[in-house]
Formats: sequence, structure tokens, C-alpha cells
Amino acid sequence: MRGAIKDTLAVLYFNIYRKYINIKGCRVLLYHAFGTELQHDNYGISIDLDTFESHLKILKNISYFLKFSELINKEVLNKNSICLTFDDGYEDNMLAADILCELSIPFTIFITTDFIGKKYFFTKEQLRRVSEMPFCEIGAHTKSHPILANQTIKVQRNELLFSKNYLEDLLGHRITSMTYPHGSYTNETINLVKECGYSLSGCSISDINTLKNYNPYLIRRTEIIKRDDSNLFNKKINGYYDYLFIRKYF
Repeated sequence: MRGAIKDTLAVLYFNIYRKYINIKGCRVLLYHAFGTELQHDNYGISIDLDTFESHLKILKNISYFLKFSELINKEVLNKNSICLTFDDGYEDNMLAADILCELSIPFTIFITTDFIGKKYFFTKEQLRRVSEMPFCEIGAHTKSHPILANQTIKVQRNELLFSKNYLEDLLGHRITSMTYPHGSYTNETINLVKECGYSLSGCSISDINTLKNYNPYLIRRTEIIKRDDSNLFNKKINGYYDYLFIRKYF
């Protein structure tokens, strides 16, 4: 029922407003897992690999793909583009990574460092291997995946710094981007992200990134879940669900 209401609102929003405006910018897509049946997945974050490939077929006419790090330059928002991001660090991301590398499509994986080596997630060696793929980059997704807005400043700083330093030591290069677990942050969180040396951070506001709304510490991302077949996916990348940004607008 809830999904049906969201879909109805999306159609109304698009037909009343969105289809009449020409918006240029970068649509950042947020994925999690690919094909693994996760015991903790009550939301549908694990997407069948065939479904993911159907998404890529829809994107095949996109001529401009970005790595997340390229969004540090807001001028890239002058034309339409897609950016693929994966959160948490599930080991099945390797399957998607192989497909994307074959298609020469860049992607960014954000790692929760406490998850490394646990069931379903990358081992250290797997993470090193995927980080060396030519179209891959790695970012941080905190140490333990907490709701940052509910944590003290001390805990937030530790979450942000530990994950950054751990990944830099493990992979041997700088980590300059992160994403907020659960899409949770406060003004203090954003200040800490800057203090800890990150240049970019991604949130869960469902919207396209434009020159008008650009904020390097609140890069908007459109979440893709299991129920998003070709039809729903196509609607998401065309802005049907951008009305959802109103709920989380900062």
C-alpha cells in the first residue's frame, strides 16, 4: 500500500510539474547488494543481478558517467550525467564491478570498515582487489554504520576518522569522500566531515544534483531497491520520485 501511494504521487508530481522543466545535472544512484539473500534485508536492498543488468541497458544511451570524486567540480553539472555508488561493502559488489568494468562505467564503493571480513562483506584482500579495478574508487561509510545524528560529537568524529585512516592504511591512497549511514547527519556532522579531511559526502535526499542545489557535503542520491524493475527504474532516473526530496530537504 505504501509503495502504491508513493508511485501514485510520483506520477502526479511528474505530470503536473517535472516533465515541464528541463533540469541538467548528475543523477547519483545508490545501490547496496547484488543477488545475495541477506538475513537483515527487510527493505529490499539486495537486487538481483539480472535486474541490475536491465538497469544498465536503460543507461546504455547515457554518454556521460562520473566517478563520485568528480563531483568536487560543480561545473560537471552543466550537462546530464549518471554516477553509480554502492554503500556498505558487500562482497557481491564484485559481480557488479566486473560488469561495469567490461562496460567502462565508473563506480564508487563506500565501505563500513567494521564490516570488513564479516559474513556477506568484503575481506581485506577482496577490497584491495576491487579497489585496483580501473573504473573503481573507494570511499568511507563510517566505522560501524551508526545513525550519526544520534551520536555525540566524540563518537561521530571517531566514526569518521577511524574509517578514513583505516582505508588509507589498507589501500595505500587517500580517501576523500564518504556517505552518511541511514542518510543521517546534523550541522555538526557536516562540520566534522570537513574537519576530518573529506572533500565530498553523499546523503539520501532523493533528487538530482544541479548547479542550483549543489552542496559538496550533501550530494543527493537516488536509492535503487529490489522492487525497481525496468519501469520503476526508468521513472527514477527521469525524476518521477524527486518529490521525495521535500521530506529530507536540508
